Amino acid sequence: MSRQSKTKHGGSVEEPENKDLVGIGDIAPDFQLCDDEGKTYKLSSFRGRRVILSFQRYAACPICQFNIDRMKYQSEMLDRAGIVTISIFNSKPQHVTMFTAKIRGDSMIALSDKKGSTY
Repeated sequence: MSRQSKTKHGGSVEEPENKDLVGIGDIAPDFQLCDDEGKTYKLSSFRGRRVILSFQRYAACPICQFNIDRMKYQSEMLDRAGIVTISIFNSKPQHVTMFTAKIRGDSMIALSDKKGSTY
């Protein structure tokens, strides 16, 4: 089921109805994804810690790269506060490396979700 939403330019966009949305402070459903080096991460392995999940479109997307560059500085501060920052890309692992390795910093975990199963 979906609903129609009006855009600011007078058009309309079909939005899927998602009953599985996760709110701030909710426990997100577990998932398992790999980083660009093949290391597997499960969200449940961070249970008990504060985690920020950031969902990005494609690793090559200039806007996503800009977001990652901005998040790099925040993730370093958050890491010092004990908060884990995980960015999930709808891209192949090698593209995550190719397009984000230089801009994401050391404290951010970047995962590949080519199938979009976590979105």
